[in-house]
Amino acid sequence: MKYTLIILSLLGLWSCNSKEEETTTVEVLPSETMLIGTYTGTGSQGIYEYTFNPNDGTFAEKSIIGGVENPSFLKANKAGNTFYSVSEANKGSLISFSKDSTGSWKELNRIEGIGSSPCHINLDKSEKWIFVANYSSGDLVVLPIAADGSLGEISQRITHEGTGPNKKRQTKSHVHSVNISPDNTLLYVADLGIDKVVVYNFDQNTGQLSPKSEIMTPSGSGPRHLTFHPSKSIIYVIEELTSTISVVDISSDSSVVIQNLTTLPEGFDEESYCADIHIDKAGKYLYGSNRLHDTIALFEVQEDGTIKAKSHHSTLGSFPRNFALDPSGKYLIAANQKSDNIVIYNIDPSDGTIGPLTQQIKVPAPVCIEFIQ
Repeated sequence: MKYTLIILSLLGLWSCNSKEEETTTVEVLPSETMLIGTYTGTGSQGIYEYTFNPNDGTFAEKSIIGGVENPSFLKANKAGNTFYSVSEANKGSLISFSKDSTGSWKELNRIEGIGSSPCHINLDKSEKWIFVANYSSGDLVVLPIAADGSLGEISQRITHEGTGPNKKRQTKSHVHSVNISPDNTLLYVADLGIDKVVVYNFDQNTGQLSPKSEIMTPSGSGPRHLTFHPSKSIIYVIEELTSTISVVDISSDSSVVIQNLTTLPEGFDEESYCADIHIDKAGKYLYGSNRLHDTIALFEVQEDGTIKAKSHHSTLGSFPRNFALDPSGKYLIAANQKSDNIVIYNIDPSDGTIGPLTQQIKVPAPVCIEFIQ
């Protein structure tokens, strides 16, 4: 009888533990908002808003925000109640939007004459200042942001001078991205036309930029975008013209390129151009997009910050100009400009590998993806 009681007790204990395991809750992540910037000369109506479910990687269209010609780059504030869009039309514009009482996006104001072909924007960490890169006019501008999110007039404009060896693409400066440092003290400006990342001191009280240093990338490389390692004094610069990534040690004033690696697979010698670059939150995996090869290149980040090529993954479309890692870090979303589609992939957290596909959506000429939590 004793043995029976002991066995029953053990069975009962095992049963209780099993029930605990069976009732363990899976974290349900809140929905996210995704904004898609486009080129409007191809049937697009403007900026497309989608709701994204990070629990299963699916999207649902929510609204279309019109009234902006060629809204090719977007940036939202941390609160998710305001975002900014460039307009690549005429002399360039910058537009601010905020949510009204119904949850719809409404234009706050716009500033004209930003510059020719504005292609990238960023906010400082205090969100009191906004920076804009102008590709064709080869300059960058700074504007103040009011408490309600509206834009003030341009407070500073800096024009770059110089050329590069590529006679088709580097006859003048082409400022392509503006990137604020994690500590909000420096602005790193990638200039495709002159093979430099120009570094400026940033005064967050006045919004003023002053020259600090220059990082020379390989001749003819055409630096386009860059990203910061989350814990190391390293930046990763993706270079459009040579399909390469420069790994730069920024731990001292004399920043040094410590590695330069192709984004293309061995043996591929056809035409291709890099576009966008992102690193995961843990700083373990780096991703870069290849246009014409039409892939996302995956690199494993080593202990010293250098990178090792790992794989290439098709974007199932043409010309992946822009891509994003969603805020949960579980998905990679790529925008294929010339095939009018956006693809959503799972990311394997164990090794950073891309796949499988969770959904594909049709959007005319998508060129920017911006998430709002």
